[in-house]
Amino acid sequence: MQDIIDILINSKFVKLALCGNVWIWFHILAAALGTRLFLLKFSQKVTMLIVSAIVLLWEVFEVVVVGELAQTYGSLERYFYDTAGDVLAAMVVSVIVLSVLWGEKDGQC
Repeated sequence: MQDIIDILINSKFVKLALCGNVWIWFHILAAALGTRLFLLKFSQKVTMLIVSAIVLLWEVFEVVVVGELAQTYGSLERYFYDTAGDVLAAMVVSVIVLSVLWGEKDGQC
């Protein structure tokens, strides 16, 4: 079990996408707030689709605005890990918010 934990902790994904990602908090906050706000008007499925679309469009927007990714992030590999961390964190927190608020829109919670 310790070997598995060591592999996970020492993986590039954890180091670059999660621990080395200074803007991941922004994606987490935006996804949580967006999920909560969209859930006021839309179903859970539609909310998840909207949040997913916004997250992906934001990453495309970053590519357009930043331009030279290798120079800004240090390497294209670093950029891809950063993007994967942003998207994963936003989707996970969106699912958590949906789980916590499960049924609230229908008056069950």
